[in-house]
Amino acid sequence: MASTAGNQAPGQQVYSVDHKEDEQAKKRLREDDAQTRASTEDNEEMDQTAFTVVSYKKKRAAGVPVIFKPTQTDRSFWKVNPNLLASAVVTTAQEKVLSHRLNKDGSLMVTISSVPAANRLLAVTDLAGIAVEARVPYSYSATYGRIRDVPVEYSDDDLKEYLSEQGVISVKRQVHSKRRWCCNRDPKTLGHASIL
Repeated sequence: MASTAGNQAPGQQVYSVDHKEDEQAKKRLREDDAQTRASTEDNEEMDQTAFTVVSYKKKRAAGVPVIFKPTQTDRSFWKVNPNLLASAVVTTAQEKVLSHRLNKDGSLMVTISSVPAANRLLAVTDLAGIAVEARVPYSYSATYGRIRDVPVEYSDDDLKEYLSEQGVISVKRQVHSKRRWCCNRDPKTLGHASIL
């Protein structure tokens, strides 16, 4: 390789006289440009493709949640075989579980799709060899609705049976009285409502 490096002053560049190196450098530049153009075309094609919509909101199962809490403080569902536990829950509920979660305190929460299956689970006192207390979450039972002007001939049990398909687990008739004075001064009781 020949170069003109004679007596050069500091800061001056050395230029190559070899034409083969110049041709190789130009060839590399052309290849790099071709690769850059190809990647730019790929990016343009990607920009024109349809985007996938991603939903970050968790879809929770709609059903009745039931919590199983061990009655003995030294027992926990963390120490139980999960297959044995799942088998016990499905056998008792007689239907598939929508979702389940093992809580930090060792309790188990399962969500069942129907009210009869939830009632079967609420009657359980022993699950997979552990004595448990079964209940619905406090937040679930705190949710209530109110129906006004319910006919008196329907009992609480009749209303509960009729509305059980909609997830109603308890019905309590609420009778309030308004005193209305008539000309003979006798108070009259009015109004009937049911709390669900």
